[in-house]
Amino acid sequence: MLKWPFVHAKGSLSVKRLVCVSNRISVPGNGSGAGGLAVGLTAAMSHTGGVWFGWSGETSETPSDTPQVVTHGNIEYATIDLTPAQVEDYYNGYCNGTLWPLFHYFPDKFKTAPVTYGGYSESVVVDENFVLRVPENLDLAGTAPLLCAGITTYSPMKHWNVGPGKKVGVVGLGGLGHMGVKFAHALGAEVVVFTTSPGKKEDALRLGADEVVISKNADEMQKHVGSFDFILDAVSANHDINAYLHLLRRDGNLTLVGAPEKPLEIAAFNLIMGRRSISGSPIGGIKETQEMLDFCGEHNITADVEVIPIQKVNEAYERLLKSDVKYRFSIDMESLKSE
Repeated sequence: MLKWPFVHAKGSLSVKRLVCVSNRISVPGNGSGAGGLAVGLTAAMSHTGGVWFGWSGETSETPSDTPQVVTHGNIEYATIDLTPAQVEDYYNGYCNGTLWPLFHYFPDKFKTAPVTYGGYSESVVVDENFVLRVPENLDLAGTAPLLCAGITTYSPMKHWNVGPGKKVGVVGLGGLGHMGVKFAHALGAEVVVFTTSPGKKEDALRLGADEVVISKNADEMQKHVGSFDFILDAVSANHDINAYLHLLRRDGNLTLVGAPEKPLEIAAFNLIMGRRSISGSPIGGIKETQEMLDFCGEHNITADVEVIPIQKVNEAYERLLKSDVKYRFSIDMESLKSE
């Protein structure tokens, strides 16, 4: 029976959502035979104590949604039975909602659990099936956000066949939106950026937009009614999504990658008339992420980043709250050595 095992040291709870696993790593001092590397959505996770994964080698046709937990000292082992199809889903990055892996990181309260340094590690041993190859021509600082903002915007564009002859809108010009503009342009589409900030027009054109629309200007919006094949909505603030659904042509799609805090109100007839659709998209699996990286290598695409030392992370956070970054921070981990 194939099991999805994880192990943690008991302590105060902190939850991270994980997106890929390995089954070949040395875990010193564990003695349990459990192995694996957890890679989180955040670029760097450092914990004293942690979580490791591995496969037992067989599959089950009768999966279990309830983890089976075994306690040994201050270590808990838990497994979830998976079918072969579910294993494939995990590998590709799309998981059944009841089995989406939410794993727990715990501090090593009892000082006996092995240590994992996550994104602060200098080296790891990983199964080759879960390793991504970065093209040599790409700057690593600008490549790091591709594993989040990059694949988040690339995946839905590929799914909805963005390419030459298609008119694509990108709502919002931030960390996600600026990557959406770069990809849509490189894929050969006509690209229109929607923003509430007139000051972002020049930057949007630099990134590859063919036109910039100030969304607060009703006349500018009206010019594009019923003309878009695809719109990528990268705004996480509350906004009127109906204003953009109205811009879709027949069978057009709007995909959400931004996540507003409050539920969005949708007028049904904005979907019914024109057979329009709205959908959402998370990140992507290993295969598609590698495809995205190769595409970036071919087109020399990286994220626009500001590299900072770890000592300025609190300052960077405060700037993030003010949207004062173009368009991602990358932390130079070498700066840890100066601590």
